[in-house]
Formats: sequence, C-alpha cells, structure tokens
Amino acid sequence: FWPSEDLSAAPIESVFETDAGLGFLILKQQVRFSASFGTSTLLFATDIVPRGTTGMSLDINPVGLRFELTERNIIEIRPLSLKISMPQPSGVPITNIAFVTTVAIEYGFWK
Repeated sequence: FWPSEDLSAAPIESVFETDAGLGFLILKQQVRFSASFGTSTLLFATDIVPRGTTGMSLDINPVGLRFELTERNIIEIRPLSLKISMPQPSGVPITNIAFVTTVAIEYGFWK
C-alpha cells in the first residue's frame, strides 16, 4: 500500500506487483542473497496517470540471515532490503523507494 498524503487517512491507494527472481544460499544455507524484477500496476487513478498503468518493480535483498527452528521451519531476518516500485516510469514518474527490514517464516513441506 502507498500511504495517502493526508497522514490521518488510511492507505487505500495501492499497487499490484508480480515479480520473479533468484536467490542464492551460502555458508551452509544460513545466508541468502536474492533479487527479483517484475511489474508494478497502479490500482488507483491520479490527476495525470490513469488506473492500470504498468511499469516496473525491483527488490534487492543483499543479505538474509536464516535460522533453523525445527527440521522444516526456518526464520529469516533480512536487515536491509531495497524495494523500488515504479508503476509510471515515463512522463512524470510515480516512484516509491523504500529500505525495509523483513522477518519471514518458512515452512518446508518436503525434506
């Protein structure tokens, strides 16, 4: 979700993203590097850009620290990732650049 300029309003404007990427595990599968690239579609209209305008998205995770909780459960902490959403890359670009910290829980169905 993209927040409204009115800080008291709920973030109803949003963007739909689909990405494909690659990840690499090193150091006995305890450290992960990953990146993904895909599309970013605007789900709301602005004064100059119509709803449904599609551009690009990029997600770079330079390091993820993985900890095995059980044989099938892993918790991963990504201390600093870069996320770029650009549903309108031409004209007046609409861009959201964020540095995020993520905690993920992974469950393996097969071992």
